[in-house]
Amino acid sequence: MITYADIKRIYRLEKNSASLQKIDPGFYSEVNDLLKSEEGHREAFVRLIEDIYNLREQRIVLGAIRAQRADVGAPENMTPREKEMYEEVACVLRKHRRGLVKVEKPGEGEKENVEGEKEEIVGEETANGRIKIRLVQPLPAIICTDLRHYGPFKKGDVVEIPQENAKILIRHGMAEEV
Repeated sequence: MITYADIKRIYRLEKNSASLQKIDPGFYSEVNDLLKSEEGHREAFVRLIEDIYNLREQRIVLGAIRAQRADVGAPENMTPREKEMYEEVACVLRKHRRGLVKVEKPGEGEKENVEGEKEEIVGEETANGRIKIRLVQPLPAIICTDLRHYGPFKKGDVVEIPQENAKILIRHGMAEEV
């Protein structure tokens, strides 16, 4: 059975380390049992347990992010429930990276015009939910609702972008319809 002294020790270890510390796989169940029976130190227990959980949760989520950005393994010393959380977070990140954000490499989706300046390649779909606008101020590169990169733009550039994005730029006084 876990004691208040054990919780304090685990808290100190977690707080003073950059990685997850080894804890009993049934740690959270034991903590819940202890909370049901403990009356005197309840507030102190809850604070320490929340701090332990927050530290571990942060490391697990950061570990899932690192695993998606680089070829690194999962953090060590996770409890079975923490492993479930890690897998769920990693799955969401993988899904997001693969399907929702399609990053084009620099230069893709651009062509040079006769003046040698780069322009965004725009399909022949002017009647297909796109609006031609003129930028009235410089604008950094944006990702539109069609998940394509557009820009960066200079004042006076004329471009054709998805209607939803064009309306936002017009409403905010950054562009005008041509």
